Amino acid sequence: MREGFPGDTDAHNRAIRETMRKYDMVTSPGEAYYARQYLHWIVPELDRRFPGRGIKILDLGCGQGRFTVPLAHWASGCGGEVVGVELVGEALERAKERCRGLANVRLVQDDILHFTSKQEEASFDAILFIEVSFFFPHWKPLMTHMARVVRPGGVIFASFRSQYYNLLQTVWSWRWEAAKIALEKREGYLWGEPVWYTWQTPEDIIGVCREVGLEVLAMRGIGVCSGLEEDPLGTIMRPSELSQEDQERLMEIECAAAEAYAACGRYILATLEKP
Repeated sequence: MREGFPGDTDAHNRAIRETMRKYDMVTSPGEAYYARQYLHWIVPELDRRFPGRGIKILDLGCGQGRFTVPLAHWASGCGGEVVGVELVGEALERAKERCRGLANVRLVQDDILHFTSKQEEASFDAILFIEVSFFFPHWKPLMTHMARVVRPGGVIFASFRSQYYNLLQTVWSWRWEAAKIALEKREGYLWGEPVWYTWQTPEDIIGVCREVGLEVLAMRGIGVCSGLEEDPLGTIMRPSELSQEDQERLMEIECAAAEAYAACGRYILATLEKP
Protein backbone atom coordinates (compact mmCIF):
# COMPACT_ATOMS: atom_id res chain seq x y z
CA MET A 1 0.00 0.00 0.00
CA ARG A 2 0.96 3.66 -0.38
CA GLU A 3 0.72 6.76 1.78
CA GLY A 4 3.20 5.62 4.38
CA PHE A 5 1.54 2.30 5.22
CA PRO A 6 4.31 0.24 6.84
CA GLY A 7 2.55 -3.03 7.54
CA ASP A 8 1.24 -6.21 5.97
CA THR A 9 -1.17 -5.39 3.13
CA ASP A 10 -2.72 -8.84 3.13
CA ALA A 11 -3.32 -8.78 6.89
CA HIS A 12 -4.85 -5.30 6.65
CA ASN A 13 -7.20 -6.41 3.87
CA ARG A 14 -8.14 -9.63 5.67
CA ALA A 15 -9.16 -7.66 8.76
CA ILE A 16 -11.31 -5.32 6.66
CA ARG A 17 -12.94 -8.25 4.88
CA GLU A 18 -13.73 -9.93 8.19
CA THR A 19 -15.41 -6.77 9.48
CA MET A 20 -17.42 -6.39 6.27
CA ARG A 21 -18.58 -9.99 6.48
CA LYS A 22 -19.91 -9.53 10.01
CA TYR A 23 -21.23 -5.96 9.87
CA ASP A 24 -24.05 -5.07 7.51
CA MET A 25 -24.30 -1.30 7.09
CA VAL A 26 -27.84 -1.60 5.73
CA THR A 27 -29.45 -3.55 8.55
CA SER A 28 -27.78 -1.71 11.45
CA PRO A 29 -30.39 0.73 12.87
CA GLY A 30 -27.76 3.32 13.70
CA GLU A 31 -26.12 3.11 10.28
CA ALA A 32 -29.53 3.40 8.61
CA TYR A 33 -30.06 6.69 10.44
CA TYR A 34 -26.70 8.04 9.24
CA ALA A 35 -27.42 6.87 5.69
CA ARG A 36 -30.51 9.07 5.77
CA GLN A 37 -28.38 11.94 7.03
CA TYR A 38 -25.97 11.55 4.11
CA LEU A 39 -28.85 11.33 1.65
CA HIS A 40 -30.35 14.49 3.16
CA TRP A 41 -27.39 16.30 1.57
CA ILE A 42 -26.69 14.10 -1.45
CA VAL A 43 -30.11 13.77 -3.08
CA PRO A 44 -31.02 17.50 -3.17
CA GLU A 45 -27.62 18.28 -4.70
CA LEU A 46 -28.20 15.65 -7.39
CA ASP A 47 -31.72 16.96 -7.98
CA ARG A 48 -30.40 20.49 -8.38
CA ARG A 49 -27.65 19.53 -10.82
CA PHE A 50 -29.37 16.76 -12.72
CA PRO A 51 -33.15 17.28 -12.69
CA GLY A 52 -33.57 14.75 -15.49
CA ARG A 53 -31.78 12.09 -13.37
CA GLY A 54 -30.35 10.41 -16.46
CA ILE A 55 -26.81 10.36 -15.13
CA LYS A 56 -24.06 7.87 -14.41
CA ILE A 57 -23.16 7.49 -10.71
CA LEU A 58 -20.14 5.66 -9.32
CA ASP A 59 -20.38 4.29 -5.76
CA LEU A 60 -16.86 3.39 -4.60
CA GLY A 61 -16.73 0.95 -1.70
CA CYS A 62 -20.45 0.31 -2.05
CA GLY A 63 -20.50 -2.43 0.60
CA GLN A 64 -23.90 -4.05 0.98
CA GLY A 65 -25.62 -1.36 -1.10
CA ARG A 66 -26.42 1.27 1.53
CA PHE A 67 -26.31 4.07 -1.07
CA THR A 68 -26.31 2.08 -4.29
CA VAL A 69 -29.91 0.95 -3.81
CA PRO A 70 -31.56 4.31 -2.94
CA LEU A 71 -29.67 6.11 -5.70
CA ALA A 72 -30.63 3.44 -8.22
CA HIS A 73 -34.26 3.99 -7.23
CA TRP A 74 -33.70 7.75 -7.57
CA ALA A 75 -32.45 7.31 -11.16
CA SER A 76 -34.77 4.45 -12.12
CA GLY A 77 -36.84 5.02 -15.23
CA CYS A 78 -34.87 8.13 -16.19
CA GLY A 79 -31.95 6.51 -18.00
CA GLY A 80 -29.64 6.86 -15.01
CA GLU A 81 -27.17 4.17 -14.00
CA VAL A 82 -25.36 3.36 -10.75
CA VAL A 83 -22.08 1.43 -10.77
CA GLY A 84 -21.13 -0.01 -7.38
CA VAL A 85 -17.58 -1.23 -6.73
CA GLU A 86 -16.68 -3.36 -3.73
CA LEU A 87 -13.69 -5.56 -2.90
CA VAL A 88 -15.39 -7.88 -0.40
CA GLY A 89 -17.39 -10.55 -2.19
CA GLU A 90 -19.74 -11.32 0.69
CA ALA A 91 -20.75 -7.67 0.97
CA LEU A 92 -21.27 -7.47 -2.80
CA GLU A 93 -23.52 -10.54 -2.74
CA ARG A 94 -25.79 -8.80 -0.23
CA ALA A 95 -25.83 -5.73 -2.44
CA LYS A 96 -26.85 -7.90 -5.41
CA GLU A 97 -29.74 -9.34 -3.42
CA ARG A 98 -30.95 -5.84 -2.58
CA CYS A 99 -30.62 -4.72 -6.20
CA ARG A 100 -32.86 -7.43 -7.61
CA GLY A 101 -35.43 -5.86 -9.88
CA LEU A 102 -33.27 -2.79 -10.53
CA ALA A 103 -32.10 -2.86 -14.13
CA ASN A 104 -29.97 0.25 -13.81
CA VAL A 105 -27.34 -1.12 -11.41
CA ARG A 106 -24.00 -2.69 -12.27
CA LEU A 107 -21.99 -4.20 -9.42
CA VAL A 108 -18.27 -4.91 -9.77
CA GLN A 109 -15.95 -6.77 -7.44
CA ASP A 110 -12.62 -4.97 -7.57
CA ASP A 111 -10.16 -2.85 -5.63
CA ILE A 112 -11.50 0.69 -5.95
CA LEU A 113 -8.12 2.21 -6.80
CA HIS A 114 -7.55 -0.38 -9.53
CA PHE A 115 -11.06 0.16 -10.88
CA THR A 116 -10.87 3.94 -11.08
CA SER A 117 -7.41 3.83 -12.65
CA LYS A 118 -8.91 1.89 -15.58
CA GLN A 119 -11.84 4.23 -16.23
CA GLU A 120 -11.91 6.76 -19.04
CA GLU A 121 -11.57 10.44 -18.31
CA ALA A 122 -14.83 12.27 -17.59
CA SER A 123 -16.90 9.07 -17.58
CA PHE A 124 -19.14 9.69 -14.53
CA ASP A 125 -21.44 12.55 -13.53
CA ALA A 126 -21.35 11.85 -9.80
CA ILE A 127 -19.12 9.80 -7.50
CA LEU A 128 -19.68 8.59 -3.95
CA PHE A 129 -16.75 7.72 -1.68
CA ILE A 130 -18.51 7.36 1.65
CA GLU A 131 -16.94 6.00 4.88
CA VAL A 132 -14.11 4.24 3.09
CA SER A 133 -11.08 6.53 3.42
CA PHE A 134 -10.67 5.85 7.15
CA PHE A 135 -9.41 2.32 6.45
CA PHE A 136 -8.08 2.99 2.92
CA PRO A 137 -4.44 4.14 3.26
CA HIS A 138 -4.07 5.14 -0.39
CA TRP A 139 -7.08 7.46 -0.50
CA LYS A 140 -5.04 10.37 -1.84
CA PRO A 141 -4.11 8.63 -5.13
CA LEU A 142 -7.76 7.62 -5.39
CA MET A 143 -8.78 11.29 -5.13
CA THR A 144 -6.58 11.99 -8.16
CA HIS A 145 -8.37 9.30 -10.16
CA MET A 146 -11.80 10.50 -9.02
CA ALA A 147 -10.96 14.01 -10.16
CA ARG A 148 -9.99 12.59 -13.54
CA VAL A 149 -13.02 10.38 -14.15
CA VAL A 150 -15.74 12.80 -12.98
CA ARG A 151 -17.07 15.03 -15.73
CA PRO A 152 -16.60 18.82 -15.66
CA GLY A 153 -19.53 20.18 -13.70
CA GLY A 154 -19.89 16.83 -11.98
CA VAL A 155 -19.98 16.27 -8.25
CA ILE A 156 -18.15 14.05 -5.77
CA PHE A 157 -19.45 13.20 -2.31
CA ALA A 158 -16.58 12.02 -0.12
CA SER A 159 -16.62 11.45 3.62
CA PHE A 160 -13.63 11.27 5.94
CA ARG A 161 -13.22 10.22 9.54
CA SER A 162 -12.75 13.39 11.56
CA GLN A 163 -9.63 13.93 13.64
CA TYR A 164 -11.87 15.09 16.47
CA TYR A 165 -13.77 11.82 16.52
CA ASN A 166 -10.60 9.72 16.73
CA LEU A 167 -9.23 12.00 19.44
CA LEU A 168 -12.43 11.52 21.46
CA GLN A 169 -12.38 7.78 20.85
CA THR A 170 -8.80 7.32 22.02
CA VAL A 171 -9.20 9.51 25.13
CA TRP A 172 -12.54 7.85 25.94
CA SER A 173 -10.70 4.50 25.79
CA TRP A 174 -7.81 5.75 27.98
CA ARG A 175 -5.34 5.08 25.14
CA TRP A 176 -2.98 7.98 25.76
CA GLU A 177 -0.33 7.12 23.17
CA ALA A 178 -3.00 6.58 20.55
CA ALA A 179 -4.52 9.95 21.49
CA LYS A 180 -1.16 11.61 20.77
CA ILE A 181 -1.07 9.91 17.37
CA ALA A 182 -4.63 11.07 16.65
CA LEU A 183 -3.71 14.61 17.61
CA GLU A 184 -0.34 14.88 15.86
CA LYS A 185 -0.73 12.70 12.77
CA ARG A 186 -3.30 11.81 10.14
CA GLU A 187 -2.69 8.07 9.80
CA GLY A 188 -1.46 5.17 11.89
CA TYR A 189 -2.25 2.17 14.09
CA LEU A 190 -4.67 3.65 16.58
CA TRP A 191 -5.92 0.28 17.80
CA GLY A 192 -2.91 -1.90 17.02
CA GLU A 193 -2.06 -3.85 13.91
CA PRO A 194 -3.04 -4.90 11.31
CA VAL A 195 -5.48 -2.08 10.31
CA TRP A 196 -3.91 1.24 9.36
CA TYR A 197 -6.37 4.10 9.80
CA THR A 198 -6.54 7.62 8.39
CA TRP A 199 -8.37 10.72 9.66
CA GLN A 200 -8.62 14.34 8.59
CA THR A 201 -9.60 17.89 9.46
CA PRO A 202 -11.56 20.16 7.10
CA GLU A 203 -8.32 21.99 6.33
CA ASP A 204 -6.64 18.72 5.34
CA ILE A 205 -9.48 17.90 2.97
CA ILE A 206 -9.40 21.34 1.35
CA GLY A 207 -5.65 21.03 0.77
CA VAL A 208 -5.85 17.62 -0.91
CA CYS A 209 -8.79 18.68 -3.08
CA ARG A 210 -6.93 21.74 -4.31
CA GLU A 211 -3.97 19.56 -5.23
CA VAL A 212 -6.09 17.35 -7.49
CA GLY A 213 -8.15 20.17 -9.02
CA LEU A 214 -11.42 19.80 -7.12
CA GLU A 215 -13.38 22.67 -5.60
CA VAL A 216 -14.86 22.19 -2.13
CA LEU A 217 -18.45 23.43 -2.18
CA ALA A 218 -19.44 22.39 1.34
CA MET A 219 -18.30 20.39 4.33
CA ARG A 220 -20.73 19.00 6.84
CA GLY A 221 -20.41 16.91 9.98
CA ILE A 222 -22.29 13.62 9.99
CA GLY A 223 -23.39 12.75 13.50
CA VAL A 224 -22.27 15.86 15.37
CA CYS A 225 -24.43 15.06 18.41
CA SER A 226 -24.77 11.28 18.30
CA GLY A 227 -23.05 7.97 17.72
CA LEU A 228 -23.21 4.20 17.78
CA GLU A 229 -22.89 2.01 20.84
CA GLU A 230 -19.09 1.87 20.64
CA ASP A 231 -18.74 5.63 19.94
CA PRO A 232 -17.92 8.30 22.52
CA LEU A 233 -20.63 10.40 20.86
CA GLY A 234 -22.99 7.51 21.50
CA THR A 235 -22.88 8.40 25.19
CA ILE A 236 -24.73 11.59 24.26
CA MET A 237 -27.37 10.07 21.97
CA ARG A 238 -27.82 6.82 20.05
CA PRO A 239 -30.24 7.01 17.11
CA SER A 240 -30.85 3.25 17.33
CA GLU A 241 -32.50 3.72 20.75
CA LEU A 242 -34.87 6.48 19.64
CA SER A 243 -38.42 6.38 18.38
CA GLN A 244 -38.97 7.48 14.79
CA GLU A 245 -40.32 10.79 16.05
CA ASP A 246 -37.23 11.47 18.18
CA GLN A 247 -34.94 10.36 15.35
CA GLU A 248 -36.52 13.06 13.19
CA ARG A 249 -35.97 15.65 15.92
CA LEU A 250 -32.34 14.61 16.23
CA MET A 251 -31.94 14.64 12.44
CA GLU A 252 -33.25 18.20 12.28
CA ILE A 253 -30.78 19.37 14.93
CA GLU A 254 -27.78 17.53 13.46
CA CYS A 255 -28.45 18.75 9.92
CA ALA A 256 -28.89 22.33 11.15
CA ALA A 257 -25.54 22.12 12.97
CA ALA A 258 -23.68 20.16 10.27
CA GLU A 259 -21.84 23.02 8.55
CA ALA A 260 -20.94 24.99 11.67
CA TYR A 261 -19.56 21.85 13.33
CA ALA A 262 -18.18 19.99 10.32
CA ALA A 263 -14.96 19.14 12.16
CA CYS A 264 -16.88 17.60 15.06
CA GLY A 265 -18.87 14.93 13.27
CA ARG A 266 -18.23 11.21 13.26
CA TYR A 267 -17.39 11.84 9.62
CA ILE A 268 -16.86 14.95 7.52
CA LEU A 269 -18.90 14.91 4.31
CA ALA A 270 -17.29 16.99 1.57
CA THR A 271 -19.26 18.01 -1.51
CA LEU A 272 -16.74 18.53 -4.32
CA GLU A 273 -17.06 19.88 -7.84
CA LYS A 274 -15.00 19.36 -10.97
CA PRO A 275 -14.75 22.88 -12.48
